[in-house]
Amino acid sequence: MQNDASSSHVAHRTSHQTLYYAIGGGLGHLTRAQAVIHTLNLKNSHILTAIPNAQKRCPHYSIIQVPPTLAQQTKKYQQWLQNLI
Repeated sequence: MQNDASSSHVAHRTSHQTLYYAIGGGLGHLTRAQAVIHTLNLKNSHILTAIPNAQKRCPHYSIIQVPPTLAQQTKKYQQWLQNLI
């Protein structure tokens, strides 16, 4: 039987995060991301977007901003995304 400390450690390791992929033009992706996260009550979630000033538009959500230098650089974007995940 495990003690409380090891059980807590196991529970911590199995916790998860949600990354909502909201890449694309327009603000619809951000609006939809916020609605999904809110409606499903997703805790510990993040929105991945390339929209400038997304954090100002979504102040109550964790925003991960894709660096603008990766636009039109598929290989570098893929590497950045793999490192992020």
